[in-house]
Amino acid sequence: MLTLHVVTASTRDGRKGRGVAEWFLTQARAHGKFAIEDVDLAAINLPMFDEPRHPRLGQYEHEHTKRWSAIVDRADAFVFVTPEYNYSAPPSLKMMPMFESVTIPFFAQHFTADTGAFDPGEIQAKAALVMLDELLKWANALKPLRDASPATIAI
Repeated sequence: MLTLHVVTASTRDGRKGRGVAEWFLTQARAHGKFAIEDVDLAAINLPMFDEPRHPRLGQYEHEHTKRWSAIVDRADAFVFVTPEYNYSAPPSLKMMPMFESVTIPFFAQHFTADTGAFDPGEIQAKAALVMLDELLKWANALKPLRDASPATIAI
């Protein structure tokens, strides 16, 4: 079974992205075709740019970077939950962007007043399943490339 990381990218106080991620994690678990790992960047609290060598070399000195690298290496696919930022991971990160997505306009309106739970409705739940099916196809197709030894380029 392939491993899917659901990455909550929002980290600031008062963020709403965590609630959206909880909803998506429920959808992904119900889909049942991935091993799901919840990756919350706020909980990881990874410092930026504190390694002396370029990350591409993989010669990390800090334990927090080594832990983060191990987290990334475990994944076969990623979903980034970014409602506050409204962007997706750039192709420069060597990630294949998916055309299928879950678009939730005015996402903040979908939190219930009584429990604070996030529920955007059935249309978005169906969109999540369509996206996960497509992601599964791509993740399976690209798995041989991920399993090959990585090329290293130093400039």
